[in-house]
Amino acid sequence: MSLAADRLRQTQLSTTVEQALLRVADEARLTRVLRQRLIDIARGATYRDIAVSYEISINTVKTEIRHLLRRLGILCRHEIDHAVQSAEARTTDGASAEHIHLFLRRRWA
Repeated sequence: MSLAADRLRQTQLSTTVEQALLRVADEARLTRVLRQRLIDIARGATYRDIAVSYEISINTVKTEIRHLLRRLGILCRHEIDHAVQSAEARTTDGASAEHIHLFLRRRWA
């Protein structure tokens, strides 16, 4: 297993944030692949990490991420990073999955 694949699997999200992201994915009717890319990006994976981990080309990853961003109505993947960092900070303050979900939906609405 490659270093990129190991790193992709080791980075963890809090359960609360992951549940909220999956709920956003359900509401956006994301495919299984796009749901996984959302989680991968939320965990801080680069395009290369994703490509190596799933044994697909970087161009495929770029296309999938472009579709993901369009479905969520956001402009760049860094918006996911910033939202997840803010959401993680809120969970340490005791926010529930419902509050995190609402926070993410407002950011990406």
